[in-house]
Amino acid sequence: MIKLLAFDLDGTLTQHKTPISEDYRELLNSLSKKYKLLIVGAGRCKRIRNQIGNLPIDIIGNYGMEYCKYDSESGRDVMIRSDVLPTEKEELLIRAQRLRERFGFFEYYGEPLEFHSSGCVTLPLLGTAAMLEDKLRFDPT
Repeated sequence: MIKLLAFDLDGTLTQHKTPISEDYRELLNSLSKKYKLLIVGAGRCKRIRNQIGNLPIDIIGNYGMEYCKYDSESGRDVMIRSDVLPTEKEELLIRAQRLRERFGFFEYYGEPLEFHSSGCVTLPLLGTAAMLEDKLRFDPT
């Protein structure tokens, strides 16, 4: 029987686009000797790998559209799945603007939407270039 431990990355093991701490690295390395580990995140597998380093962890990334399996012999990820959906960018920008107007989120930094290579889209209420401190202050959790 496989015993699996799955973790969220951003906001759980580390902050957005930030490498994990040495304490978490040691903990995950220790857990990997007893369990199969999996990180699930919104970012692409490659970005998540850059955050966690060369730990023996499989990754589900890009909103579930990518799956990378860690190859312990080569120390590299093997892309098992990478799906792409069509995206209507102009229509989504119009809808995002309507949502911002409806709920009063007029001010944002950077772009109003983040288009991912998978076809998934993020509506960052504070914008794509918001500062981490602002994001953390905005999120009540």
